[in-house]
Amino acid sequence: MKNDLATFTVRRSRRALGVIASLAAFGMSVLFLWGRDVPADNSPPTTIALAVLGDSSSHSYQDNLSFPPGSADRGGAFRARTFQWTEVLARLRGNELNPGPWVRWGQPGRVAWLRGAIGLHAGRTPRKEDYLYNFASPTALQNIGQLS
Repeated sequence: MKNDLATFTVRRSRRALGVIASLAAFGMSVLFLWGRDVPADNSPPTTIALAVLGDSSSHSYQDNLSFPPGSADRGGAFRARTFQWTEVLARLRGNELNPGPWVRWGQPGRVAWLRGAIGLHAGRTPRKEDYLYNFASPTALQNIGQLS
């Protein structure tokens, strides 16, 4: 009876470990494949790259992912004619300054954190529609406050 119980327990433990290992392998492959689609920048080599780090004042007003059309955010009824400073620079000096191509890119914060924790490139977080080199986030100042 004891041998049967021990055999059953060992089989059950092996099965549980197999399931855990399979789930871990699946999770790692999802993290590895998620976010590998870094957009290409095909700008002329004569332009000066312009990267932006900031909070909501530098986050694009034309971002339809973070601010759905028809909402009161980012200009409300005047949204189609409301721009923030990087959008203005890109339109007025796009042949001189390069904020990167206009893209929809990024991933949720937890996915980026997990990718970084296992040594993969974390990419942009949060997912947004903006210029490639604009890393502004509405919660940037809140996150900085949490670090100190």
